[in-house]
Amino acid sequence: MRPFACFALLALAASRLFALDPGKALTQYAHRIWGQEQGLFQPTIYSILQTRDGFLWLGTQDSLIRFDGVQFREFQNPGSGVFHDALIRTLLQDQEGNLWVGSIGAGLGKIGPDGVFTHFDSENGFASDTVVCLDSGAGGQIFACTTAGLASFANGKFHFYTTADGLPSNQIRATCVAGSTRWVAGIDFGLATWDGTRFHSFSDRFLKPGDRTTALACGADGTVWAGTNAGLLEIRSGNSRLLSTRDGLPDTAISSLLNTPDGSLWVGTNDGI
Repeated sequence: MRPFACFALLALAASRLFALDPGKALTQYAHRIWGQEQGLFQPTIYSILQTRDGFLWLGTQDSLIRFDGVQFREFQNPGSGVFHDALIRTLLQDQEGNLWVGSIGAGLGKIGPDGVFTHFDSENGFASDTVVCLDSGAGGQIFACTTAGLASFANGKFHFYTTADGLPSNQIRATCVAGSTRWVAGIDFGLATWDGTRFHSFSDRFLKPGDRTTALACGADGTVWAGTNAGLLEIRSGNSRLLSTRDGLPDTAISSLLNTPDGSLWVGTNDGI
């Protein structure tokens, strides 16, 4: 099984509930599965986003799909199937309603509310064709994690933060903001923080500069959560602790993290969530 992949699309309906009751079986909810037989061209789904107009966008192994509740349609820029045969790794809608699409192999795309498509890749000046995460910042700023550094989009222009700005490496896995501090996790390094001028490597007794992080999430209260192969690192108010199976985790190898608006933290591991 490929990591982070969701095979086919499962919809659950729990009337007037904000979350599923863990005491109930899946069959006790109204649910439906869409796969290839129902028109989903590629059932390996890496990213899901519902835009404010109600459409569900699916990033699959080889295309970007829009679902209106009835039909699946592959996104096609007029005259060009730019995301056809590209793995769509991450999706984000900004405050202006633009849909940002990060891919492995086809760079970055922006679909405006009017449907106008703008493509950013190595052929038109974007430094990388690999985008593995997207995050929003203050004032409508967009950040993209690439293999050529952390890209920042503001006022219609991109700026790439690289090792010249203090990053330990240009291979960026994830980024988020805790309080007023931007944190960055690397594919081949642990964590780094931005002080307003430069990035600085973060290290403590649980995470050394040469260690790697596997996932990253920031809480509204300023807490930073970093996944590692040794457990879940919590960084809060300058203090840190490492959570493991002794604290209730199903496994110490962390693969994904999600901090929800209600303050819940979801932890994906090699042995459950």
